[in-house]
Amino acid sequence: MGWSARVIWRRPDTKCRSWSGGVWWTASGLNSFTRGARGAATSRSARRASPTINEELQFTNEELQTINGEVRQRGEQLSEANSFMESILGSFRTGVAVLNQDLRVQVWNSKMENLWGLRAEEARGSHFWNLDIGLPVERLKQPLRAILNGRDSEEVLLLDAHNRKGREIVCRVTCMPLLSANGARRGMILLMEEETAAKPAAPAGQDSHENGIRQL
Repeated sequence: MGWSARVIWRRPDTKCRSWSGGVWWTASGLNSFTRGARGAATSRSARRASPTINEELQFTNEELQTINGEVRQRGEQLSEANSFMESILGSFRTGVAVLNQDLRVQVWNSKMENLWGLRAEEARGSHFWNLDIGLPVERLKQPLRAILNGRDSEEVLLLDAHNRKGREIVCRVTCMPLLSANGARRGMILLMEEETAAKPAAPAGQDSHENGIRQL
């Protein structure tokens, strides 16, 4: 006859013991044994899952390294493109400013710095109407709006101005649209250069619109 478990019930204030496999087990002992068995099973499951988790982490890490490499490469390419563009703009004999559709400065080359005394980092991102330069920018509002709205393709103006040294000059301003690949107008390109001879003072009584601006 085989051994069978037998439970002996006692009063509530006494511990309950059971007979199994030739050993008396108390209730607390059975609970401890059960917890230990469950813990061992969990540990074995964790060890089996660890290789899979490590492989996933390694794969994710490799993907991140690949993405970081691509981002770094694109950043280097963008830096090279910006340097190339700055080199081209710096080769212009005239000042070049590029404005977006909101008329905020995107490009301000070295000739513009020399002409107006405003550094590129100070001009970039600023609204063109708010620039602290010796050019009467309010005289350009109507021509610029006409070009942005598609009514005109180019405007050339002569404006009385003061250069970075405070000397009175006549500035030749050429306004043209900045076009996208499909021909849409994305902004404005302004070319500025100092005229060799200063514009003579207007005679008394001349129309104020003609004083300081002449359309070619």
